[in-house]
Amino acid sequence: MRREIKKRGLEDVIHTARTRCNGCRQDNCVLIVYPKGDWYKDLKLENAPKFIEFLCENKYLTNSTYFLW
Repeated sequence: MRREIKKRGLEDVIHTARTRCNGCRQDNCVLIVYPKGDWYKDLKLENAPKFIEFLCENKYLTNSTYFLW
C-alpha cells in the first residue's frame, strides 16, 4: 500500500500507520480507513492499485470489506 501511495504522490493525503492487534486475530492483517472506520481484510499486494483508486473515489472495495460503520 505504501509503495502505491508514494507512486501516486499521495503521501500528503493518505497516512499509514503500523499497529499492533486491533482485536480481530482470526483475520490476521486488516486495513482500517479512518475517519470512517471501515475495515478491510485479505488484501494482497496486487490489490493495492485498485484499493487506492477506490479510496480516492470514496468507494468500497466490496470483495475485501470486513466491517463498515
